[in-house]
Amino acid sequence: MIRKFNLIIAFLLTAGFLSAAAVSYKALDDFNRKTTEIRLSDAIRLVSTELDKGASNDEIDQYIREVMHSESEKIRITLIAITGKVLYDSDTEEESMDDHIDRPEIAKAIASGDKGVAIRKSDTLGIDTFYLAETDEKSGHIIRAALPMSVYVSIVEISVRQMLFIFVAFALILLLTGLIASRLTAAPVIRLKNAAERMAEGDYSVRIEARRSDRSEIAELSRSFDHMARELEVAHDDLIKDNIRLDMVLNAIENPVIAVDDELQVTFINKETEKVFLQNDLPHDKLLPMISVIRSVETEELVRSAYRKDTSHNEKISIISKTGRRVYRVNVSLSNSSRGKTAIIVFQDVSQIEEMAKLRSDFVAGVTHELKTPLTSIRGFIDTLRNKDIDDPAVRNKFLDIIDVEAERLNDLINDILVLSEIEEMKTENEYEEFDLNALTDEVVVLLDDEASRNKISVISGASEELIDQEAELMIKANRNRIKQILINLIENAIRYNIEGGKVIVESSRPDDEHVVINVSDTGQGIPAEHLPRIFERFYRVDKGRSRELGGTGLGLSIVKHIAMLYEGSVSAQSTPGEGTVISVILRV
Repeated sequence: MIRKFNLIIAFLLTAGFLSAAAVSYKALDDFNRKTTEIRLSDAIRLVSTELDKGASNDEIDQYIREVMHSESEKIRITLIAITGKVLYDSDTEEESMDDHIDRPEIAKAIASGDKGVAIRKSDTLGIDTFYLAETDEKSGHIIRAALPMSVYVSIVEISVRQMLFIFVAFALILLLTGLIASRLTAAPVIRLKNAAERMAEGDYSVRIEARRSDRSEIAELSRSFDHMARELEVAHDDLIKDNIRLDMVLNAIENPVIAVDDELQVTFINKETEKVFLQNDLPHDKLLPMISVIRSVETEELVRSAYRKDTSHNEKISIISKTGRRVYRVNVSLSNSSRGKTAIIVFQDVSQIEEMAKLRSDFVAGVTHELKTPLTSIRGFIDTLRNKDIDDPAVRNKFLDIIDVEAERLNDLINDILVLSEIEEMKTENEYEEFDLNALTDEVVVLLDDEASRNKISVISGASEELIDQEAELMIKANRNRIKQILINLIENAIRYNIEGGKVIVESSRPDDEHVVINVSDTGQGIPAEHLPRIFERFYRVDKGRSRELGGTGLGLSIVKHIAMLYEGSVSAQSTPGEGTVISVILRV
């Protein structure tokens, strides 16, 4: 391992030498630049001294040729007025030169009042040149010295060639040593790297399997890696199993469940959520804003409030689902994870519970009201009989008859309430028997014959015309008492709310093998259109006063509706004011 370490050190030394070469080159270039500036500055001072002596242009020119020109280099001197006009140039006739006020080195010297340096291509000579310009305090002119860059570069190049030769020789030797060392050292590291990449991609079965005899640090690291890979493989398998179990549990829940992060992005939805809320055109493989899945601003605000207060929330919210607007109890619970907090939201559909609560409240109010009327009447007449001396037997019997009627009415109301409660609690019918519906209809007609006669109503019963022609029985399988109750309620209503001398027609038919239809029509005054949708509600009366006078409890048609629902059927009404009403009941029997 030490040998490998030494090889790595050799490689680092090679890199160090190369870095040193680069730094040396930079230092050499800076030194040469500084030296050149000093040489040019000295030349400017010499020219400034000659100017102070009052030398003419020709004398200055002669002085420059003798002092500043040699075989290896040639310093160019230019004298420029503060206005930028060229007064003298050692290489060019000043009359042919343009204004130099915009030359970078001149501009810098004028601006600073000291000196200006620039490396650029000469506009006059067309060669790359190193310029230094200084302000001559006595004359007020600018003296500029220039040296061709070829001279400047050649000095650097000579030094660089010598230095590079040495550096390249050392670099090649050290580089060769480093390559050999890296190959010996990096091979197991590369194997570790490749194995780590495979593990990062999800392949936890990757192993390196270092030799047992190898006790180097890399071998120990490889064994540690293999141990970590085995542990991660077990943990990954357990996590997959846990996720599968969790998905099964959440998808088995009949309530919609979603999870959202603190930015209200949906991270999980169960199958029920997809069925109830999720639109078909939304992508299922991407994070979705909660508002696009649960289209409810109130729900979104409830989740935000839970995050703000860091506590669970629950509230009843009306939300639009695929089947329409429903009322849900929304429960928001916060869960901590390594990625932050997650809100688990469970939606419990309480629409039916809310509706039942309202119906129960209305039912209780209706029962209270309906019971109060006969009880008040009974107590009133009892108080009258108790507090007054009534010697006339006829008057006393009249009061007793009224009490009896009210008591009978109260009894009918209680019986209807008990029947309705019994039917509502049932999911399906439990008692079935086979019987002839037409025969049962005739039985009910006979039962109500006295009431029909008192009201001078004729009741006509029978099957539909096609069944009459066939003289066939209409056999059904159901609870005989339930069907009898339907017929009694419908026919009794048709008799009570008919006109004197009117008719009631009862028809039964079987449109298919599974259903039977019972139609009861009358020739009464009919029901206004605005009341038709509500006549099957509990205690709903079109004419409240007349209904009570006729002895109705207000529950007959509601009982008919619930019996029809018990047999997976329905009930409907059609009416024309002044002509009569038709009640139709469809039963699956």
